[in-house]
Amino acid sequence: MSMRKKISFSTKLQIFVLILAALIVGSISAVFSTYLIHSVKDAFFGVTSGFAYYILRSHDISGAISRQTLPVVEKKIAAHLELQEKILYVALINQQGEVLLDTTGGDVEKIYLSDQQNNWMIKDEKEKFFFLRGLQLREKHFDVANVILPIYFQGEIWGVGVVGVSADYLFKYALPRAAVFVVILFVVFLSLSAVASIALIRFLFKPVRELSEGAERIFEQDFETEVPSYGDDEIGKLAETFNRLMSYLKDFISRLQGQALLDPLTNCYREDFFNKQLSIELERSERFHDSLCAGWVMICGFSELTDKYGTVIGEQLIKAFAEILRKSTRHIDVLAHSGDGNFGLILPKTDSEGALVVIERILLAIQRISYQDDTGRTVGHLGVNYSLVSYAMEENVSRPSSQDFLKQSRMSLDSVREQGPNRGSITNYKQP
Repeated sequence: MSMRKKISFSTKLQIFVLILAALIVGSISAVFSTYLIHSVKDAFFGVTSGFAYYILRSHDISGAISRQTLPVVEKKIAAHLELQEKILYVALINQQGEVLLDTTGGDVEKIYLSDQQNNWMIKDEKEKFFFLRGLQLREKHFDVANVILPIYFQGEIWGVGVVGVSADYLFKYALPRAAVFVVILFVVFLSLSAVASIALIRFLFKPVRELSEGAERIFEQDFETEVPSYGDDEIGKLAETFNRLMSYLKDFISRLQGQALLDPLTNCYREDFFNKQLSIELERSERFHDSLCAGWVMICGFSELTDKYGTVIGEQLIKAFAEILRKSTRHIDVLAHSGDGNFGLILPKTDSEGALVVIERILLAIQRISYQDDTGRTVGHLGVNYSLVSYAMEENVSRPSSQDFLKQSRMSLDSVREQGPNRGSITNYKQP
């Protein structure tokens, strides 16, 4: 016995819901994570540190640091900062903790000296930043993003460059870009989630769809249909039960055909079954707005033939004509023998033009059938008359009963018999 763990269909649905939820949560998480990373790293480091490096290196601080050059550099930077509202200050602090440059004239040095945790110094050679709220700079209050950059001299860290950036400016600059990026990313993740969900739904419900299509084929009287099995879960068991039911239906129909429903001479249905089936087909035609043709086909002068040449010849003609009807129609069509060479014909989903194609096929086939007298001499060929009535659901026409339908066909058949062999009519149903 296999030890493979079976996964039920309900479990598959639960997995689907979990995957869908994970996709949604992952999308939202990715959006907010991307927003934070993009806003902080790109907006803060990308803008502020890039601009800070430009200020520091444009005045040759990394290559010519000395107490003699710093006052001149400080004046140049301070003058430059007056044109940059986003940069509030620049400062240089050496490894010994001395503030050698302060473009605010001492405000940054006071803030630095008041820091008890020594956050301003770099120990791992990486840039860093932190927020400072409510700083008083040049007698004004600011919220500042304090960016710390390592300064190298002769291959070693000389100290740090400190750049204070207006937090208000950063948020005004970063948020519009981040918002656009977030919307685009959210749409992408949502689209991927939708595509994955649709694909998963189709995969999960493919067996259900095939079962539904199989049931529809049964409704069309196609009892040879079979659906594939999908494992051992509920849907797989349902598919197996469906196939077993189909096998039972085929056997059951076969038994019925071998009993009271079939005429033993022609192997066609009897007239009582024909009448019941016509009622069913009329109801189905009305429900699905399908066309339907039905009526009678009869051997010309059958009674006179049997009186003149005997019942044996008559039975041979009936069997031969029944075989022609069977070969000229589809498996969903219904054939019935009502006696004396009269055959009922039901053609579901067939309009007048389609019925005419069937009749022409029958007329072509009967040309090969002849009958002989007792001496074996050919004395005649098979001829038929037909009368079919076409029905299509219309708003101003109610569904007819099978008796009314066949009555119109019988009346038309009586009139075409006078026209001679191989004559007939295909008319539209007229409400009495």
